Amino acid sequence: MLIDEIIRSCRSEIVAEAAVASIGPAFAHDVAAAAEARGLGVGEFTARSVQRFARRGGEGDMRSVIAVMDTSQEPILAGLHRIMSIMIGAGDSEEITYVRRGWVPPEAYRGSELRRERLA
Repeated sequence: MLIDEIIRSCRSEIVAEAAVASIGPAFAHDVAAAAEARGLGVGEFTARSVQRFARRGGEGDMRSVIAVMDTSQEPILAGLHRIMSIMIGAGDSEEITYVRRGWVPPEAYRGSELRRERLA
């Protein structure tokens, strides 16, 4: 599933930052502003946000990402754009705390099989 590719690829802060930049300057500016508000760089914020989405994204959010990806010529970038839009909109409301040092992304996308079954 392509959404899993986004989650795997964006574990790397360098890849995540490059992907955000390739989506376009307006989007990159929005992500940079959200990252700066949290004291993080764009790559770090994007990587953390994608992993947070992987762990806590609701079924409706997952469906909206898949729908955007299904209709795009650039599904990975379209999916990342949707994920980041959701996560920036969510703010820090979901009992998650960004810790600048010591944060490690999960080893695997937890619940991916369960989510795939629910979405099928």
